[in-house]
Amino acid sequence: MKTTTQASEFLGGTTGRMLLLAWLIATLASTQYLVQPFVWRNWPVDEVLLGWLEVLVARFVPASAIALTVAVALAKAPEKLRTAAIVCAIPVGASGGVALEFAFAAPYAPQSKIAWFSDIGRWSLVAWAVAGLYFARQRTLAVDRARRAALHAERAAAGQAAALRLQALQAQIEPHFLFNTLATLRRLGVTEPAQFERLLDDLYTFVRLMHAAPQGHGLWLLANEVALARTYLSVVKLRLGERLSLSFDVDASLSAFPVPPLALATLVENAVKHGITPAPAGGEIVLWARRRTNGDVELGVADTGVGLREGGGAGIGLANTRERLRSLYGAAGRLTLEANQPRGVIARVRLPPQAGGAQ
Repeated sequence: MKTTTQASEFLGGTTGRMLLLAWLIATLASTQYLVQPFVWRNWPVDEVLLGWLEVLVARFVPASAIALTVAVALAKAPEKLRTAAIVCAIPVGASGGVALEFAFAAPYAPQSKIAWFSDIGRWSLVAWAVAGLYFARQRTLAVDRARRAALHAERAAAGQAAALRLQALQAQIEPHFLFNTLATLRRLGVTEPAQFERLLDDLYTFVRLMHAAPQGHGLWLLANEVALARTYLSVVKLRLGERLSLSFDVDASLSAFPVPPLALATLVENAVKHGITPAPAGGEIVLWARRRTNGDVELGVADTGVGLREGGGAGIGLANTRERLRSLYGAAGRLTLEANQPRGVIARVRLPPQAGGAQ
């Protein structure tokens, strides 16, 4: 059993693969005997096949000697000298193989010094050609592995960058929003218990959804994104009261459409912070999600606040959203801002048609 296991390991390793390749080459070389017309004309089939078997054995000897010599060079030579060692090992193996061929495979072995050197040169050339093909293949595989590793690293880095951008958006939205909401909760807890309970429920839903948002390049359902934006606006509405009016126009058929987390929420937060809050009379926020005629999906938020000011649209929230859209969709995903009439801002996010990927 032990001998069988050792033989299996030997044939399954590098040496075994080299021997199998050498035997294949030797078999192909021996077929030269079979394609000679005079052989079939002068001898019966059984004698031709017997002669071919003797030629086959004669070819196996130098092929095997070269394979074993190269295997030793691979095993013993330092990695930096491995190629040179193989190049030098091939003629050594060929010389030993031709000598063994003469000793054990006559009369099909070379019978003169010129024939000896000719056989050594022929076997060496064949072996060098095979070795060249082997190294070219190994080089191609190494380049492919390096390319795959670089692509994997690039994707991992892009995923980490996307996660950091999403965390930056979450960090931007949460602090002032939570502080304002907690202050409102403290006031409502004393004056309006029913409103207090409603605000507490909305705050719980908002925090739950914010922390459920997938990281990196992960997407989630438009239904989740709309729920997050609605909850955010509901909390803001309780704080601002009559200064804020809300309107929603969301295509129900898009509920399962995959979108980047905070794609709408960032636009809503921007509208509240930079549009409605600075306006003495407040204003209206309209939120929509609809499919365009070309199949793209448009998410939009329009406000009637103070409008675009100098440098408007250059904040970190919108910049991060633009970068996330670019990394996810390339030129097919974009965020645009334009002036609303008679005042305010319209923000639109365009997403290409797609399927799957949402959480």
